[in-house]
Amino acid sequence: MRTRRDLGVLVVGFVVYLLAALLGRWSRPEDSLLALVWPSAAVGTIWFGLVRGARGRLAASVAILVATLLAGRWTGGLPASAVASTAMGVLQFVVTARLLDRHLTRGGTRLPWRLRTLHDLWWLLGATALGSLPMAVLQPLWWSLLGNPVALGEGLQLGSLLVVRNVTAVATLVVPVLLLLDRRRSEKPVSTHAGALETVLGHAVGLALAVVVLLGAIHLPLGWLVMLYVFWVAQRRPTLEASALVLVTSVIAVIGVLLDLGPFVGRGRLEGMLIAQAFLVVLTVVSLATAVHRDRQAALLRAVQRARNTAASQRGMLEAVFAASNVGLVAYDRDGRALRMNAVAEELFSHFPNPARSADAHVDGVWATDPTTDAPIPLGDLPLSRARNGETVTDMPLRVFTPGMPQGRVMNVSTYLLPEYGDDEWGGGFVLNFADVTAAHDAGRELARAHALLSGLFDAATEQSIIAWDLDLRITTANAGAERLTGYSRAELIGRSPGILHESEELTDRARELGVEVGPAVLCAIPLQQGSETRTWTVRRRDGATRPVRLTVTPILSTHGETTGFIGIGSDISAELRARAVLTESEQIFRLGFLTAPVAMFMLDVRTARIRRVNAAASVFTGRSEDELLTLRGFDLLHEDELAESHGALEQFQDGSLHETRFERRFVHADGTSRWAVLSTSLVESPDADPYLMCHLQDVTDRKLAEQEIVRQAQRDALTDLANRTLFHQRLREALSAARGEGIPVGVAFVDLDGFKAVNDTGGHRAGDAVLRHVADRLRRCVRDGDTVARLGGDEFALLCTSVDSVATLAAIAERALDLVEQPIVTERGVFGVGASIGVRWCGGADLDGLDRDDDLERAAEAFLHDADEAMYTAKHTGKGQVVRHAGGSWRVTGESRT
Repeated sequence: MRTRRDLGVLVVGFVVYLLAALLGRWSRPEDSLLALVWPSAAVGTIWFGLVRGARGRLAASVAILVATLLAGRWTGGLPASAVASTAMGVLQFVVTARLLDRHLTRGGTRLPWRLRTLHDLWWLLGATALGSLPMAVLQPLWWSLLGNPVALGEGLQLGSLLVVRNVTAVATLVVPVLLLLDRRRSEKPVSTHAGALETVLGHAVGLALAVVVLLGAIHLPLGWLVMLYVFWVAQRRPTLEASALVLVTSVIAVIGVLLDLGPFVGRGRLEGMLIAQAFLVVLTVVSLATAVHRDRQAALLRAVQRARNTAASQRGMLEAVFAASNVGLVAYDRDGRALRMNAVAEELFSHFPNPARSADAHVDGVWATDPTTDAPIPLGDLPLSRARNGETVTDMPLRVFTPGMPQGRVMNVSTYLLPEYGDDEWGGGFVLNFADVTAAHDAGRELARAHALLSGLFDAATEQSIIAWDLDLRITTANAGAERLTGYSRAELIGRSPGILHESEELTDRARELGVEVGPAVLCAIPLQQGSETRTWTVRRRDGATRPVRLTVTPILSTHGETTGFIGIGSDISAELRARAVLTESEQIFRLGFLTAPVAMFMLDVRTARIRRVNAAASVFTGRSEDELLTLRGFDLLHEDELAESHGALEQFQDGSLHETRFERRFVHADGTSRWAVLSTSLVESPDADPYLMCHLQDVTDRKLAEQEIVRQAQRDALTDLANRTLFHQRLREALSAARGEGIPVGVAFVDLDGFKAVNDTGGHRAGDAVLRHVADRLRRCVRDGDTVARLGGDEFALLCTSVDSVATLAAIAERALDLVEQPIVTERGVFGVGASIGVRWCGGADLDGLDRDDDLERAAEAFLHDADEAMYTAKHTGKGQVVRHAGGSWRVTGESRT
């Protein structure tokens, strides 16, 4: 856009300058070396004011030379004269432009050319006059070199005419143009019927007067009538209108001189033109100075009125802003007394410091330190004291401590002096402005630390290549990782294109794929559209070797969100690709090992325990097909007794507290039978996939059944399949422990058969074994589920009953057993009858107080069984066929002997 504008200015300037040069050469009399009017001076001045920089003005100078050569060729001028004229004209334009640039430069920035004050007008005309002086000196010398000697007096006259001619051209042409280009002029005359009539009649009369005086009068003083009219217009009409009138008047005067008409003739054409142009300069300066001064005064009056209106309308608003401001504000009078503070100040300081108080102590418990060094700040250096001495303080950081803020808060403090304003109490005072920037201060320190850390990381990231480039595809920075990856030094990379690091074939293929221009710009195509792109590229090192690199390209954005460049972060993935190849091979080996393993293997989802994958051995172990297994959860294969513990283990896997287990678990086969297996479970976690459980099942059903049989044989009577003495004694200890801890009563019945020897003597041992099995079955029917019936040896049996509420209940169970035992027993050897003598022992939880150790419990079990045994012998010795209860050293017969 900038280039297009400069080109347009160059073309328009060339055309206008060419026309102006032709007009100027047309105005040169045949007997004169100097043109009477030279509008090219005004065109060149405006042209050099519109272009910026040395390059633009050089282009304008070349265009002026071409236009001058063309004008000279068409008007019969010499090329050498055209070159000399161009050089002197460009010198004038450069001097004028530099002087005006200096005048309009503010804070290092050149403002646009404008005409708003008398100062601007004087600078414009003065710069034009000074710029014309070199031409006024050099032009007569050049004519002398060309064979047209110029006397000193004539040279002074020609030089003066040249300066006046140029000033006149600028005054009459440049000023209207500057007024037109000044878009911020606020002059908007009010249109009324009376004003319109005044404009039409005034200009009609004025133009008629100008024509009559400047083309028909023969007395020079009558020309001042035109000046009076123009001066009247400058006072009454807009400045642009007055400028246009000056231009029209100047044209009429020049035409009069060229046609030998008007008050400026009769003294020779050259002298007449000098007088005419001097008249026009005076006319222009006086009228435009009056108009500009009037505009300036009007603008000042409007500004004052707006300021008054604004001050009146904003006083209430300022009061509201003062109260609602989110920074602390305190107003002081000229004597340093606090007049008003807003809510923020009241919240931060219950008693705000008053600099009018004594300076030899901290005021109201308030003191301050430098937030950077924590050094105390003297009271005289605080913003309040400095403001009272007439000093403005801007953004002074303080760490302020008050009784309510013992830890201190970082404040950004400023003071602003108030102007004197009559008798207002605010006049001559000052305003204290402070903002709590503790968070920003702390954040700034953190930001500085983060910046230092980031710089350190940038330099320390030797495993990653970091390269940044601008929009012109020139590398601007690179880290040590980039040097290591590419083989280029940082100095070799900076300023070069990132394309030197890429294979041209890859860039071409990618450009065709995206449909963009071939070249390194293809690296930026996707990031410009989507924000970033990560892609694998082949990077060519300085030594010609290539490396596969995963490159992420991201735009660098300005604070306004505009892309200012790109940054590429690359990692050499050679090792990763090799590892991936090894991993692929490992996965193939794992897959083959998994599928062909002789043990059952399952992969379970760790979140849901759903089966994700099985091998052939798993189908054999469970009796289910692979498709059926993939529809189940791992829990669906477990025996119900294993579910609670297995759910707990899964929760531990899920929360990460458990990573592997090894347990024996009972599973349910598809045919309903139980299968035992050693279940080894491991949690497998991968950054690229969801975690899962790998389960190995080693079938141990045969071993488990053998172990159960061994245990059963060790704890069971081989003849009756009742508990043997060892198992009975173990359960008695457990029952006594429960009685001690939970108060559950325990009862034991010791049963000894009566008349069993006769069975062996008459029927033999086979008949005796049959009788013992029948007695065992009958005793089982006497007790409840959970009670224990045992054969202690020979014809001795024992009953262990838990949760019997009283000894009477236990005796009733023994009586029932006695009844069942005494019923005839039919065997293949005949019918036999036996009886029984039963001793019972019962105790509650309180009877076991004091048994704290396991060895105490062991002795109690022995004693408990011994008491029941003694009660049985008492029953046998006192008549048999009866139940005797042992109760702490005494015996009680619960019924009569049945023998």
